Amino acid sequence: MYNRKYKIYFKVILLLISNLWIGTLHAQIVKKQRNDLSQKLNPKYSQIQSEIDPNSLAGAEMSYSQVSENEYEISLVKYFYCNADEIDSTEKVSIHETISKIFVTQHTLKLTSNKDTTLLVNINCPNFKRLCVKKVIYNRTIKLMTPMFGGYDVTWAYCCWSETSISNIQGMLESKKQGLGILMHISDVEMGYKNASPVFKYLPILSVCKGQLLLVNNSALDKDNDSLTYQFSSVMNYKTENGVSFKEEPFVEHGKPINKSFAGGQAPFKKIDYKKGFTYSNPLKSKLCSINIKSGEMQLKPDTIGEFLVGVSVMEFRHSKNIGTYQRVYKIKVTD
Repeated sequence: MYNRKYKIYFKVILLLISNLWIGTLHAQIVKKQRNDLSQKLNPKYSQIQSEIDPNSLAGAEMSYSQVSENEYEISLVKYFYCNADEIDSTEKVSIHETISKIFVTQHTLKLTSNKDTTLLVNINCPNFKRLCVKKVIYNRTIKLMTPMFGGYDVTWAYCCWSETSISNIQGMLESKKQGLGILMHISDVEMGYKNASPVFKYLPILSVCKGQLLLVNNSALDKDNDSLTYQFSSVMNYKTENGVSFKEEPFVEHGKPINKSFAGGQAPFKKIDYKKGFTYSNPLKSKLCSINIKSGEMQLKPDTIGEFLVGVSVMEFRHSKNIGTYQRVYKIKVTD
């Protein structure tokens, strides 16, 4: 009698365990099916992108075009991965006189374009599926005084780079924030000649594979047909050289980086602090990391997995005189 009773209890326990296991397995199957369906519906969102905070800035650059003697169209471009969903509708920039350093004005640029583009990159590694880059453009035409001797500086800033994700710069501390300062110089070319800055022609490559050679085209187009040269350049922090913090600088708690952009302060900015072994001219600390001074083509063969901050500048020359230097900054994610 007791043996029969224990057998019934044992069967009941086995049945409960079996149902629990089947339920767990079913939940895992459903989750996988949903993920697979989501991947099919959104093939541009790669595994690489899912590992990165999508709303963290992936890159930025500025350009301008002179419309008339005292009118300039200012453009700011921001780059993200395509799954970013917190896109600002406006961006602020500050303008200072280059020589006197006097603050002139602050302007708000409006969002004019938000486009996702899937890049066709010859990359063959298990973790790489597709790379989709979101290009966000802000514009505004502004009026300044009749061309100022020495020109103007336009600045824009971002806070802050994550202390846990970027491999080639020093960690962000409460007393040492690592952000981004973009400086664009509006030249007083020959006091009356119009000018437009060079504009980068291609999207930046945000993801590469360890040990594989990649050619990155950073060439630019200059509608004035000025001579252009290219080089790696140090990424700038938004902190000014004189140590004075800009009034819009956001408060950042240690370990809690934020994604906030604001009008930049007075140039020059401080350079960011690279970790030991990394430099602006070899930001990936790789055996092969070079840029062609004439074409802007960058050759990379990364040796280390991680996320690295890269700065590339194009210099504009007219009559053998450098009339402007314009920088593109972006993060490169290296995976297996």
